[in-house]
Amino acid sequence: MAKAKYDFFKEFEISQYVTKNYPDLTCAAYSLYLSMRFMESEKFGFCNPVCIGYRDMAKIAHLAIGTIKGAINELQEHSLLKLEIGEPGTNKKATKITRIPIEQLEDHTLDGDTIHRKFARALKEKGVLIEGERQYPQWTIKQTNRIYSKNPNVQGLNKGERFNLLSIGAPSGSILISCDYKEAEPTVIKSLIKSDHAIDLYKAVMDCTGWNRSKAKTETNHLTYSKNTVYRFKTWPEQARLDHVIRQYVNGLKRLKRDLLKESQKSRSVTTLGGHVLSFSKRTKPHSGKILNWKVQGSIADISASAGYTLIQDKDISSMVYLHDELIILFSPCGKTEKILSDYVQKVMQREAQKLSIPLSTSVNALTI
Repeated sequence: MAKAKYDFFKEFEISQYVTKNYPDLTCAAYSLYLSMRFMESEKFGFCNPVCIGYRDMAKIAHLAIGTIKGAINELQEHSLLKLEIGEPGTNKKATKITRIPIEQLEDHTLDGDTIHRKFARALKEKGVLIEGERQYPQWTIKQTNRIYSKNPNVQGLNKGERFNLLSIGAPSGSILISCDYKEAEPTVIKSLIKSDHAIDLYKAVMDCTGWNRSKAKTETNHLTYSKNTVYRFKTWPEQARLDHVIRQYVNGLKRLKRDLLKESQKSRSVTTLGGHVLSFSKRTKPHSGKILNWKVQGSIADISASAGYTLIQDKDISSMVYLHDELIILFSPCGKTEKILSDYVQKVMQREAQKLSIPLSTSVNALTI
């Protein structure tokens, strides 16, 4: 059994991943899991898999000996550890504990039949054509059901170069389409507070403050997702605080955040507009702004994943990149024009939003190769 070198970056990635994706772990199980990295390291020398007695394990994890067995069982139930029970006697065999590698843990996030997992599996199977070479990123689902890519991170492609990188090497006659939801967050929030969708909130803020649209959007988002909306609103210019449209938005926001906080304190979760439950970690006490953010981001993930899953099953689609509120799709040569395919993609994406009574509009760009 070889002693493992300590990899700070790897351990940070693992701890962050487990924190976000296993919110129901008890503090004891979480503490034991994070302590495993020290047991595996060269300093303690228990090797990997770890061969260690409960007493030493309790000391390193800062837990009572009687708590260790329960924590181990809990980690086993979540498939975070592999346990091989030893054998007592003359030729006794040591008990071995092995952490499941993060690569295997991430694959588990695709198990199940939710629309997000179905879509992530479809993305993994389809692959992405980058500079003429088909690559198969690893897709994982995070806390709010947002889907992320790595190895390679196709979502991180430079915005100015995406179209070029995704079109190089594609067959002549292929059509590359980018379609995204416009103003997704404020539209979802307006639906939640039952506000008039015809009102451009950012423009109202710009008119009252003199801020450009980028700053108005940033400040409005800070106001929306802050811990204390009332306190933050007091720091805004007086003209904005007296504006009827903005005051109406803030009052609706206060009621919504109050109700969400009250509901989540009982259930330790928030439910998206698509009906998916997002559970909070037992180790955290999210404020109302964060709870609202989860509901909004989770609802957008519901809509975009449903639209993406519907589209990716089209036999003419050769490649797809998912960007939360945007889909970049490469259509193989199929005799259809940019206009026909653009309208088709927009129709599907808008229809999925309408199913949840969210009047999201879309913008589209297309390139014939």
